[in-house]
Amino acid sequence: ESGVSAQRFLVEAAMSGSAAAASERRRARRDVERAGFVLASVSNNLNQLAKWANSNHVLPDTFAGALEDIRRAATAVAVSTEQLHSAFEPDR
Repeated sequence: ESGVSAQRFLVEAAMSGSAAAASERRRARRDVERAGFVLASVSNNLNQLAKWANSNHVLPDTFAGALEDIRRAATAVAVSTEQLHSAFEPDR
């Protein structure tokens, strides 16, 4: 059910303190990786749009709004990533 081998599941559960914590950590890691992939794709699209705008010497009317949306999304991902990192960081 967890999507990993039984051995891996047992190691993660032992290292995390519980099977539930191991599962939550795995889910959080996948979410962060997906968010990074989405931001990389958006960055690529924005770069293509900027190249087009450079070639045509004009910005689309919606460019500023789209850029602000991207800034907000990137900030939200950064904040969420930091919160997840803090939540899973072992006590010292």
